[in-house]
Amino acid sequence: MNLEKALELRKHKYISKKRGKGGEWKYKYSRERKIREKKSLLKEKENGISILDYEYCYTFDKENKVMFEKSGSKSQITFDKDEMLKMKKAKIFTHNHPRGFSFSVEDIKLLYMCKLDEMRAVGLQYIYSAKIDHSWTDSDWDSFTKEIINIHSHIKKEFYTRIDEGQMTIEQAEKYHWHAVWLNLSKSYNSFKYERVTRPIEEQVKLRSIKERL
Repeated sequence: MNLEKALELRKHKYISKKRGKGGEWKYKYSRERKIREKKSLLKEKENGISILDYEYCYTFDKENKVMFEKSGSKSQITFDKDEMLKMKKAKIFTHNHPRGFSFSVEDIKLLYMCKLDEMRAVGLQYIYSAKIDHSWTDSDWDSFTKEIINIHSHIKKEFYTRIDEGQMTIEQAEKYHWHAVWLNLSKSYNSFKYERVTRPIEEQVKLRSIKERL
């Protein structure tokens, strides 16, 4: 690589630099670089917990620093009042679901109560994301929970029929039930955003391999 090309590549790494009080160089990076670093840290933490057989959570602040972390049992993490206050208005709450299922009602309730920007759940195959408008009142939440019950009942009946007709197994119904509930609710409520992202196959294979070696 010639000197001119090397200098050009260095320019893309930072937009300016200056000497600190101790004589060390301090670099200023572009907003795009900072966004990539934030996403990289989140991905690192989520990949790490996605292979666990018990639940573990992280909350991130507006600067993408870890505010709080805690482990739980195979199916839940419980929080006391002080811990709930620590998570209040965090930017992101992410945790793993060892069985790969979507959010529980308790997850979405935590999203609302702590006024989180985003609730995430990760598994080996999928990454789930949910967001609620911060303008929601307790009355809005009450209406939303009633709709959860209605759609939960409707999906349950639909899946039972599909099981009876041999179109779905019990295991599939358990795995996709809550995904179907939240997906339906996101279509009814513009202020409730829900998404399920499938991990790339090579990433799934790598994580499964690591988990098998634990």
